[in-house]
Amino acid sequence: MKETAKRLTIPSEIKFEIKHSQGCRCALCNKKLKINQLQIHHIQPVVHFYQGEEKKAARRENLTAVCRPCHRFLDKQALEEKLYLPELIEMTKNKEYII
Repeated sequence: MKETAKRLTIPSEIKFEIKHSQGCRCALCNKKLKINQLQIHHIQPVVHFYQGEEKKAARRENLTAVCRPCHRFLDKQALEEKLYLPELIEMTKNKEYII
C-alpha cells in the first residue's frame, strides 16, 4: 500500500493571493473577514494524494480560503468521508445545507 502525501508548507505569497482573490471572504459561508482571520483549506484532502504527489495537493487550484469554523467543519466532513467543499458550496448556495 502506498503512503499518503505529506503536507508542504504553502508560501505566504500564495496564501495572500488566495485570500485576496476571494475578496477576503470564506469560500463556504461567504463571510467577509480580515485577511489574517482566513485559513487555507485543501479542497481535495491531502490524504487523497500519495507520497510523491505533494505538489499536486498544494497546487493553487486545490487551495481555497475559509474561516476557522468552516475549516473545522470541512475537515470533520473530510475525515468522515461525507462531503467535500465543492458539494457543500453548491448546497449552501441552494439553501439545502446550513452550517
